[in-house]
Amino acid sequence: MKTLSHTIEVLIRFNEADPLGIVWHGHYIRYFEDGREAFGKQYGIGYLDFFKENVVVPIVHAECNYKKSLKFGDTVVVESTYHPCEAAKIIFHFKLYNKSDGNLVATGTTTQVFLDKDSQTLLLNNPAFFSIGKSSKGYHKIFMNPAAVLLSSSLPRSLVHLCICQQKINAVVGASAFIKIKEGIV
Repeated sequence: MKTLSHTIEVLIRFNEADPLGIVWHGHYIRYFEDGREAFGKQYGIGYLDFFKENVVVPIVHAECNYKKSLKFGDTVVVESTYHPCEAAKIIFHFKLYNKSDGNLVATGTTTQVFLDKDSQTLLLNNPAFFSIGKSSKGYHKIFMNPAAVLLSSSLPRSLVHLCICQQKINAVVGASAFIKIKEGIV
């Protein structure tokens, strides 16, 4: 099964290094955060997107395996890979590389869960607006607010309206609001 990935580059700043010029170990987790935020921006699942849907996604697990040191002035390449799962959580795997030599400097994972923004109650199912669709080629698409995806598509407006109405009906009766669309239409 293929997964979605996104890569960014981060220049190591002076305040991230100790007096010897070596990056403090805690900043590697921050580079993971930089990768998650860039991934969210790329795929429409940023923290503010969740917040607008009255959901927050706190980190409940973070792990970092250090391989080599980064130094002030280095550029770190952050590869963030989303790993889909059936449970109501978001799992990312990370690889950090030193851009200058291509060496792997760290690997890690983070796990986030869904909480109701107001009550801070754990959501046991994926929120209706966060759906993962698997294509025939094994790639996953993330649909944050399917109505917005539909409106920006090239589908006939009558079909878009039908899908949005079905989403609203599903939301009212408590069913999943995932809109199943034939592969290749959107």
